[in-house]
Amino acid sequence: MKNPLRHLIPRHLRPYNYLQSLITEAVRDGIVSGPFQGMSYVDQAVCGSLYPKLLGTYERELHPIILEIMKIGIRTVIDIGAAEGYYACGLARRLPDAKIIAFEADLKGRYLLERNIALNCLEDRVTVRGFCDAPLLTGALERANQPVLIICDAEGNEYDLLSPLNVPALRDCWVLVELHDFLLPGITDIIKKRFAATHKVNEIQAQLRTRNDFQLASKDRYVKWLPSRYLDIYLSELRPQGMRWLWMIPMNGSSDS
Repeated sequence: MKNPLRHLIPRHLRPYNYLQSLITEAVRDGIVSGPFQGMSYVDQAVCGSLYPKLLGTYERELHPIILEIMKIGIRTVIDIGAAEGYYACGLARRLPDAKIIAFEADLKGRYLLERNIALNCLEDRVTVRGFCDAPLLTGALERANQPVLIICDAEGNEYDLLSPLNVPALRDCWVLVELHDFLLPGITDIIKKRFAATHKVNEIQAQLRTRNDFQLASKDRYVKWLPSRYLDIYLSELRPQGMRWLWMIPMNGSSDS
């Protein structure tokens, strides 16, 4: 049954319309918050929801890791599954001395990635490539300036890619990988075992979002009174339950170096 009060509320004050307008206005100055605050961004996403990226709440669990990465002195970032470039462009802006290689298999993803690169004037430091396999990763690592950070969100292809036996240079890399146990049950334990001898392995669990994550609410009296279900639409990353990441630090290096 439709809400009989709906037509009494001006269209621009209806919660979803109001929130969209609020976000649209806020992102005129770039991503609203988080480690990539101020980065210009396209108005589409090829994986998951766009709004958490615009708000800067996307993968909030990893924000401390991103800040840690700033201290390592990374010279090369290899982003596998770069989508439209949230990390490829974000890290290029935060790591001005680093080169970024962004692998993205999806055509639309590469198109949006190229647009984000242009929006942020990063053409000289971000290189776009297509599908990544173990030989291509090996070649990229052979030519990379050290130290190297690998970010991997490969929808299960981490099983083939993140194997130090097949790609020996992984033993010296910092690695941040999103695991896909809902596609390959047990993949988290497999990756942990592969890197146990060469890396300090930290597991990060996905966390629920709350209205406190919607930072625009603190600046807007109307939003403060909205039920959380309206804010949840813009905070949700459309993830399966139980998502996790591994942050793997090579034992021959240090995140404080």
